[in-house]
Amino acid sequence: MTRGRIDDVRRRMIRRRSFSPGKPPHRRGVVVLVVLICLLFLSVVSVSLVKLALAERRQIQREAFRIQSVWLAEAGRQRALRQLSQDADYGGEQWEIALDGRPALVQTTIRNNPENAGERDIEITADYPVDPARRARVTKTSAAPTRLPSAENQQ
Repeated sequence: MTRGRIDDVRRRMIRRRSFSPGKPPHRRGVVVLVVLICLLFLSVVSVSLVKLALAERRQIQREAFRIQSVWLAEAGRQRALRQLSQDADYGGEQWEIALDGRPALVQTTIRNNPENAGERDIEITADYPVDPARRARVTKTSAAPTRLPSAENQQ
């Protein structure tokens, strides 16, 4: 065999080794493309699921803040009724507390009811947490008689 013929045989053998046996070279490219599309699809689905889970977590946290604000407003109303029973001139207060390391604010305002001289209006606003970007605010209004039985008389 001549030198040129030997080089041709070597080139053919090297070319044959670089391809999968029994598959034309263009089919391997299609398989790689299909695998890449599948990986892309799985990535998009994964990112969507993570975003959905985070949105659901934020919604649950907002609902927890709202429920806590409702309970704070009720506690503020009870506190205002107790203060009114002890002091007829009580006009309200601002009450700051910390719950789970987050500050909360309860504001109580007492006004005479212009429509009924025997009643006073109690307005309670509860914010939890205080941060305006995340807070849940609940406002409750209720009526209280001008003269409440004192805590001493109830015993």
